[in-house]
Amino acid sequence: MICFECKSKLATVHIKKILNNNVTEIHLCAECANKKFGAPEELAPQIFLPNIIANLMPAFGANQSEPQHAREKCAVCGCSFADFVNTGLLGCSNCYKVFSRELNEIMRKIHGSTQHKGKIISRSFDNLKEKRSIEELKKQLEELVRVEKYEEAAKLRDKIKKIENKNSAG
Repeated sequence: MICFECKSKLATVHIKKILNNNVTEIHLCAECANKKFGAPEELAPQIFLPNIIANLMPAFGANQSEPQHAREKCAVCGCSFADFVNTGLLGCSNCYKVFSRELNEIMRKIHGSTQHKGKIISRSFDNLKEKRSIEELKKQLEELVRVEKYEEAAKLRDKIKKIENKNSAG
């Protein structure tokens, strides 16, 4: 991908902003990222992940004491979660298991979920988009039944059946 600013170099810094369901993406080379965000050029691609993690995990701020789980270390490589927050790098594959709770929290904050659903090319996968929409409606239906809002649940159930019948007929 080419840099959004200079339009000549390879983009190594990718930023996605989602605000009110509007997605804005910007792709920058290290030099343009440095100009735009003030990061040292040679560190621009690496510097953002630790900053993002530190912002998502405020308990690891410089002026705050580390929580108990931050002192836990990977038995294989000796990496601590605080090391990950500072560098943006895990020491080995075992770190994913050791720090799964914290990593899941970060993924949930960044992506809104810990389950990868992938991207959908809108023209090619309309059925997949509808399937995901139906799955989401079914989750809402379960919640309405759980809180005993049966009239709303019945309307949602009918909406789901209508969509499913349209799909099976088409």
